[in-house]
Amino acid sequence: MAPLPRLLMRAGLVMAIGSLIVVFLFPRIGVHQLDNAGLWRGLWYEKNQMGLVMVVGAVSAAAVLVADHLADNGRKPWIALLTLALTTLLVVATQSKTSLLCLILGVGMVGGWWVLRQGGAAVTVVAVWLGVVMAAGGAWLWNTQSAVILEALGKDPSLTGRTLIWEALMRKVADRPWTGYGFSAFWGVDSIPAREIRIETQWPVPSAHNGWIDLLVQLGWPGAVLVGLVMAVSAVMILARLNGMGAREGFWSLGYMTGFFVLSLSESVLLTHANLPWVLMLAILARAVTFDPVPVRPPLARPAQRAYQNRPRIASDYVNGRRPLRF
Repeated sequence: MAPLPRLLMRAGLVMAIGSLIVVFLFPRIGVHQLDNAGLWRGLWYEKNQMGLVMVVGAVSAAAVLVADHLADNGRKPWIALLTLALTTLLVVATQSKTSLLCLILGVGMVGGWWVLRQGGAAVTVVAVWLGVVMAAGGAWLWNTQSAVILEALGKDPSLTGRTLIWEALMRKVADRPWTGYGFSAFWGVDSIPAREIRIETQWPVPSAHNGWIDLLVQLGWPGAVLVGLVMAVSAVMILARLNGMGAREGFWSLGYMTGFFVLSLSESVLLTHANLPWVLMLAILARAVTFDPVPVRPPLARPAQRAYQNRPRIASDYVNGRRPLRF
């Protein structure tokens, strides 16, 4: 079992307990008072940040449960179950639809592969067929009824103004499609293009709220394509190693990457400095392309010289004190 999911699970449990303490004992700190009033934010300054960290803890807890079951190492599941329950509770309390979707997909991916591992070939074929059908149906439904789906989820069709930001930013991308405006330069304090976006949308936009559009406006199409290739290579390597590294870590990498990709469509988490989601993505990449070392067998013992020859005999070895005569 790889130690990273277990470490993240324990850290998530500590932060979940700390967030609950702050929410109930210091509600002016742990609960939003003005914007998003009544929603939990725990130890963080904003509810979405807590939601993202709790998603990591939940996916890690699910992976630990699966890894311990596959390894049959006798570990008790109580800590992992408690972590999964508390982190899920806190994600729901934030009412962040993005975090909830990432949680469902990440934990679902971990559990789904565990079911496939237990069910054998027949279950795998049926599950893959159902997955393809559901994915195609979901894509068709979203393309034709996205506004209805968002309204049913309690979200406005503009995704809280995100679509207005994306339209304005894509016009900026069209001005500099190959170079962008420079890495981390577009949203600078003195950035004139960013000021134009804020004037057009009529609110202080802090980022694109979409990792890929943020890459386009900063680095142009070449930068976005290269980041996409990095993620694609990581995904292929993870899938190729599911029976080895994947099973040992409880399919954590696959579950986290699924949630991270969905998150990147709603939040600017690609190539961000000191940001937990991107740091974990790099950790997955490094682990995916680094193969396990080949076990080195200890050298065999050198055969003893003349191992099967009798030792020299002396006269005292014989009954009469002398060697027998040989003819």
